[in-house]
Amino acid sequence: PGNDHDSVHAVNLLRKVEISGSNILADRAYGAQTIREYISGQGANYVIPPQGNLVKPWNVDWCLYKERHLI
Repeated sequence: PGNDHDSVHAVNLLRKVEISGSNILADRAYGAQTIREYISGQGANYVIPPQGNLVKPWNVDWCLYKERHLI
């Protein structure tokens, strides 16, 4: 439906693809803990900037993050 965010479906979508050894690049909206834990649990790395209001933000490879629009 139009009233839920794409990030709600991110893990279900990622389950359909082999991501082990990959870098998953996404916007801040996809930085939920459940998404990041799934990515790490599959042996992949996430390149997702944290929201600006977090107390303990994680590090981001900003050079790699800038490539997120490329497929």
